[in-house]
Amino acid sequence: MVKIIVNTNIAVPNGPAFAFHQALDVDAYDMIDVTVPAPPDAAATDKKIELQPGGAGQVQFIAIVSDWFGDKLSYKINKKTADVRVLDQPHVLSGAGAVSLFDNASPPTALFFTNATSGATAKEAKVQILIGRDATP
Repeated sequence: MVKIIVNTNIAVPNGPAFAFHQALDVDAYDMIDVTVPAPPDAAATDKKIELQPGGAGQVQFIAIVSDWFGDKLSYKINKKTADVRVLDQPHVLSGAGAVSLFDNASPPTALFFTNATSGATAKEAKVQILIGRDATP
């Protein structure tokens, strides 16, 4: 058993504030470091990243972060024809209920990243993905 510790502080100046600490128990985790190249490299479009295999409900945690965020960095879940999700901020889903929002139809098995930077602003993206899952459903 492995614990993934999640600490979150959310505050609105002169408004509400929330803080919570949660430990998720998972059987296994996978840390993926990948570089999504800048165009014109062919791998800058729909670069496939294989995730941990498993059935529905096994993935309990997903975090996707990058060394930069914005509307030029996006991904699709499970297939190249899926809806585009812009990585404009870190994406963190904690718990089976939240992860089910990631892709209701099937468990997340692959992500397809696209880097649409171009010209003088073209730059590669260093993406990290952390997945926590139950290995024995």
